[in-house]
Amino acid sequence: MQYAVVRTTANPSKQFRGIEGWPSLYKPKVDGSIKQYSATRMKLSNGPDSIEVGWMVNPSLYSDEEAHLYVKFKAGDKGCMDTQCPGFVHVAKDVPLGDVPERYSQIDGEQYTWKLFIDKHEDTGDWWVSIDEDKYGIGYWPKSLFTGLSDVANQAEWGGEVGVHSGQKSYPFPEMGSGRRAIYNTKRSAFFQHVTVVNEAHMNVNPEDTEKFYSWEPLYLSLDEGYQGDYWGRLIFFGGPTSK
Repeated sequence: MQYAVVRTTANPSKQFRGIEGWPSLYKPKVDGSIKQYSATRMKLSNGPDSIEVGWMVNPSLYSDEEAHLYVKFKAGDKGCMDTQCPGFVHVAKDVPLGDVPERYSQIDGEQYTWKLFIDKHEDTGDWWVSIDEDKYGIGYWPKSLFTGLSDVANQAEWGGEVGVHSGQKSYPFPEMGSGRRAIYNTKRSAFFQHVTVVNEAHMNVNPEDTEKFYSWEPLYLSLDEGYQGDYWGRLIFFGGPTSK
C-alpha cells in the first residue's frame, strides 16, 4: 500500500471524538486484472484500532470501476470492509454501502464532494458514520468492538491510499485521487475541504499539530493549504502519479 495524507502527529494525550471531511469525487484508473484499488478516505485511530470512511475504486470487491462509498474498521487483529464481517451496523438502507456518486468531479471542470462525518455518540459511545450537511446517519461501530477506540481516538488523517491486492511489489500502482500529483489547485487536484476533528467538548475544530505523510514521494504527494475561509475551511490536497 502507498499513502499520501495529512495527519495529526501521534500523541497518546490527544483526545478526538470525531472527524469531518468533504472529499472531492473522482474515478481514478485502476487495473482490475492485477487487483489494484484506489481509495480516498479519512481515518481515526488509537493503538491497534482504526475506523475510516470514504470512497474506493476496487474492481475485485465491487465488480466495476466506479467509486463506491465504503467503511472499514480494524480492532486488534480483526476487521474488514463494509459488513463483510460482524462489526459495522448499517441502518440507512436508502444510503447503501457501495453507493456510487451521481456525478464525478472533472479536471478543470465542476467539482463535487461527499460531506462525511464520524462522531462518537455522547450517550452510547458508539462511533457513527454520517453523510451530508444534515449528518444523516449511515450506521455505526459499537463501542464494544474496540480497546484503543473504546473511549477516544488520538490520531486523525485525511487523504489517499492505493494498493495491489496481489501483494507483489513489482506491479505498478494505480492513480490516486484525480490521477494528478497534488498541487494547490482545486480544479486539478483531489482534495478534502472542511477538514476538522471533534474535540472533548464534542465541537468541530481545526486540527493542530499536523504533518504531511507520503510513503512514495516520486509518485504520490499530499499538501496542506490551511484554513481558507468559510467556504473551503481547512483544505488539503493529495494524489498522483502524473503531473500532467
